[in-house]
Order: sequence, then C-alpha cells, then structure tokens
Amino acid sequence: MQFIWIMCVVLSMAIYGESLSDINTNINTSSSSSSSQQRRYYEGSGYTTDVQIIGSEKRFERVRFVPSMFDAWVELFVTAQTYDLIVQLKDNGYVNADGTLKDTVLNLNVPLTPYQVIQFGEIKNHYKNKYTSVWIIEELIRVGVLDNDGFLTDTQSFSDEFNAMDFDQYTDAIRTTDLRFSNNVIAEEMARELLRLLQESSMSIHVTQQETTRYQSRQDGFVESFLDQLGGSILGRIFYKDQVKTNKRKVVYLPNINVVTMFTNISFGFSKASYQKGALGDVIFYGGNTQRVVSFQLAKNNDDIEHLGVGVSFLSKQSQGFVGGQKIKASGVNVQVNELRDTSGHTTWMSARFLSGQFGMTHDTQLSFGLANFTSSFRGDSQLGLAFGFNGTYHIMRYLGVYYGVDTNFGFNLFANDSEDSTTWAVNRINVGFQSAIAPLRLRVGYEWVTDQQSIIFEGVKANVGIYF
Repeated sequence: MQFIWIMCVVLSMAIYGESLSDINTNINTSSSSSSSQQRRYYEGSGYTTDVQIIGSEKRFERVRFVPSMFDAWVELFVTAQTYDLIVQLKDNGYVNADGTLKDTVLNLNVPLTPYQVIQFGEIKNHYKNKYTSVWIIEELIRVGVLDNDGFLTDTQSFSDEFNAMDFDQYTDAIRTTDLRFSNNVIAEEMARELLRLLQESSMSIHVTQQETTRYQSRQDGFVESFLDQLGGSILGRIFYKDQVKTNKRKVVYLPNINVVTMFTNISFGFSKASYQKGALGDVIFYGGNTQRVVSFQLAKNNDDIEHLGVGVSFLSKQSQGFVGGQKIKASGVNVQVNELRDTSGHTTWMSARFLSGQFGMTHDTQLSFGLANFTSSFRGDSQLGLAFGFNGTYHIMRYLGVYYGVDTNFGFNLFANDSEDSTTWAVNRINVGFQSAIAPLRLRVGYEWVTDQQSIIFEGVKANVGIYF
C-alpha cells in the first residue's frame, strides 16, 4: 500500500497539476493517414496519433437520381453535338472554300448565318437549350433504366458489394435513348459514358482506419524521462484508447473522355483577315492555309522624333496544334524596315526573319529570328547583326483585341577584348496596345519604347495600319 501511495504522489507531480479539461483541450485527432498530430502533455513531450488505413471496400447504394447529377455528362454531350453538327456542315456541302457558310443553311433548324464563319458558341448555346439534365432523366425513364421516382429499376439482384457487371442489364436500354449522332461510334461512346455515370453515382467507398495514440517523452535525464513516459502512457491508455473507425465517401462522376478527340476530320485555318465575316480572331473552322499582311507605322514624340516603319508578313499553316484544340501551328517570313529621324539625321534598322507561332480562335503567340542591318547618318556606316522577337494578340471580343511585342536587333564584335563592349549596336522595341479591324484593314493604336545600348531613344504613342492581301 505504501508503494502504491508513493507512486500516486510521483504521478501527480509528473502531470504537473494539469486538469483533465486542459488535457482534453490539447488533444487533436489527426484525420490523415500520412501525418501525425502532436498532443501536448508536458513541456517538450506530447501525444502522437497515427492514422492507418487497414481496409476499404466498394458498396452499392440505391440512390435517387436528380438532374444535377447529370450536369457534367450533359455538358459533354452538348459539346459532342456541337462538333458533330460542324462535321456534318462540311460533309454535306454547307461550307464555302473560305470557311463561310452557304445560304442553304437557312433550311436547317439551327441558328446559322449565311456568308459568315461557323460560330461554335452559338451552336453550343442552341444545344444547351435543347438538351438539358431534365431531358436525359426523362429519356432514361422512357427506356426503363429509371423509374418515375428517379431510382434504378430491377436492382433486386444487386449485391451489397459493388459489382460493375450488375449494370450490364441497362446497356441495351441506354443505346435506345435519343442521342442522335451522325456517327455510331460517337453515340456508343456517349452511351458508355452514361452507363459509367450510373455506376459511379451508385457507389460508395467505405474506408476502415485505425487511430493509435502514443505518448512520447522528451525529458532530459533517465529518471525524469522514465517517470514522464510512465505517467503519459498510463493516462494515454485511459483517455486515448486505440480506435477503429469506418468512413463512407460517395463517388462523384467526372467525365472520362476528351470528346473533341473523336472528331479528327475537323480542321482549322486562317480567316482572310482578322474578324472577317464573323471570325473571333484569325483562326476559323475550315479556314485557309495562308494569311498575308503589310503594315505601316507612324509615331512622333515630344522631341519631334518620328518613328516610321513598314513590314510584310506571310504565314503558312503547318499543322493543327492538337486534335479538336481549335488551334493551328504556322510559320512564315517577315521583313521590316524602321527608321527614327528628326531634322538632324536618321537611324535605320531592318530585318528579315523566320516566323513560327501557334494561332487559336482567340489568341496567338509568335517567335521570330533572323538577320538585321543597322545604318545611321550620325555614324556613317552600315553593320550587320541578329534579330529576335516575341509578340502576340489576345482577342477580347470581335473587333477588339490587345497586342504586345518585344523585339531586339543587335550587332556584335567577335574579336573584342574583354575590356571592350562586344555589342557594337543595339535597337530594342517594346510595344503594347489595342487593335480592331474591318477587312481588309487592321488598325492598331498603342504605346512604344525604343532603346539603344544605354538609354531610351524614343517613347510615345504609335498608330499602325495593316492591309491583308
């Protein structure tokens, strides 16, 4: 008895007068199997809870299907319907050689405008109104997959353990739903995806996990550590017993296919000019293989320095960026001549470049590199060099876009000493602004900075007129 009394006194000292409510306040259970949560017991010491997954199983649940559960599939279906119509327009002769629609599209029950390019958004909005989540539920009820209350029919033979093969009985019925695709392969893929939605929405995952709480002493000294560990372990066995819990998690359906990859016969190309005939930018469905433009620039700053420029670009479509991505890759050539001049003289630089870029319905980016030449009336010589550029356009809406560009031209001396500047000349440009176009004219208004090797030599508002030909 005396020994037990002494141990109780020692334990009361070890827990340092901490109340039960204080202990409970400082205990937090970790919910992650990959991390541990420390529970404070004594300064430098604490309780650590480890959570381990010891089992999981898939269970079948008879759920009531509501429209929101089909939203993701309907979005997929509407996109497929849109691309399918675009394919049919081309295959059935409704598209002109320049990518515009013929007047015969007026006979179709779809909002299409003759002599304008194909508008993906308008067609998709039409199908969004036609095919809704309520529509697909009504179709599944009509073919006998769902009952009038939204539950799966004939589930009496389903086992509690989830078995995907139990749903095979609905395959033929789903195929009779009114999916309406011109290609049976696409209809079959959408039917399979619909079956997968029914499967995953009827499944839950039950995860069994074990929580183990242990006390870890970090006291200095053998005796102090022993007593602290002993006291913490005894309390831990009383208040933090090992627990086994089972959590249920519902599975949410997510589309498993990229629908646009099923329409490999859709192609994209250049419009004749930016925003021409309904185009959102420079790329349209079934567009041309080339685009050409010549541009003229004029700018003047407060010091009466003028910046004059002319450029010619020729782009040729190389390949579609990726299947269904509404993008193309293109390359070509660019030649430009720029001049800064005032009453005292002029500085001229010109370049011939190779262009390569990616063009989409609403944006494009281009890289360029080539040879440059620099002449100056102040220096009285002409020097060769290199040219590099990066520029792009983002079309906010039809008839309005923003453009940007960074351009550098420089010459260098390969035989310069380390103490000398190896760059013999440099002209750099940064420009940003807005653009609009009424074919075949494109108007750009923006701001530009031109620098040499050391300072800004021109800064001001510029205007640029492009002519597509």
